[in-house]
Amino acid sequence: MSGGGQMVRYLTEEEKPLCRELWEEAFPEDSREFGDYYFREKLKDNRILALVGEDREGTACRIDAMVHLNPYQIMVRGTDWRADYLVGVATRREKRHRGYMRRLLLRMMEDMHREQMPFCFLMPADEAIYRPFGFTYIFRQPQFTLAGGWVPDVQDVVAEMENGVPKRDLAALAGWMEAWLGRRYQVYARRDEAYLRRLADELASEQGTLEILYDGGAIAGVRSWWGREN
Repeated sequence: MSGGGQMVRYLTEEEKPLCRELWEEAFPEDSREFGDYYFREKLKDNRILALVGEDREGTACRIDAMVHLNPYQIMVRGTDWRADYLVGVATRREKRHRGYMRRLLLRMMEDMHREQMPFCFLMPADEAIYRPFGFTYIFRQPQFTLAGGWVPDVQDVVAEMENGVPKRDLAALAGWMEAWLGRRYQVYARRDEAYLRRLADELASEQGTLEILYDGGAIAGVRSWWGREN
């Protein structure tokens, strides 16, 4: 594109940080610390499809709309798939209601169909926005409470982090979670040590906790708290 203008495309690694301005405009409830975590960690392996304002040399100079495609390994009835979790779906305030997000979502789904990705998923602020694109409700997260009278031994993984890295070996916890989920669900996000290290880092950014619950020296559960309330 020699004359400058707009283009729907995936951002290069060098261009990804340009999204932060739009992120902070669209999601003012996120803390600076969480934003630092997200743009430090999640941009390492995600894709960002954006409506990009380009200069005459074709270099991105403005992000008018975006959707972040964060990859997860998903177990589906015993088969391991890669599927994208959609976050950061946003349009610049003064450019909303122009069909920009529709352009992004249609392009995204065309690409996923070509890649043979089985599905994508998100937690929407408003389900009605996504239903015209074939999205449907699938799951509401349950909330569990500890059985009356049980007082587990607790290890706070976040509190034990050193230089942003959990000191505790998380492999055993990942194995326990995989077994627990596999007995109860046909579809779930795979847990491994890398997944839990990222989770602990994310919770730490919001002054949260990731706690391993032990009963008689054996892992009996895990719980997390977001921490920051405003």
